[in-house]
Amino acid sequence: MCCAEQGDGVVFSVHNPGTMPPDVQGQVFQRSFSTKAASGRGIGTHSMKLLGERYLRGQVGFASDEAQGTTFRIRLAKVPGAAR
Repeated sequence: MCCAEQGDGVVFSVHNPGTMPPDVQGQVFQRSFSTKAASGRGIGTHSMKLLGERYLRGQVGFASDEAQGTTFRIRLAKVPGAAR
């Protein structure tokens, strides 16, 4: 979904019908974690969390279950610098 308004913020989300096992869910935002065998991967979700929360002062998260699949989201304030 491109965006959805929630109160004083805007939420951007990306959905995938697949699910992640619980052990992967617990590590998904860790730097250098990857489910791929090749080297040089594992900074995508870590970067998303770092940029989204530290620099844009938003909230980054995801939900993953059999019924709904996996959805990553970032919530940003409509007013830059507003409290989370």
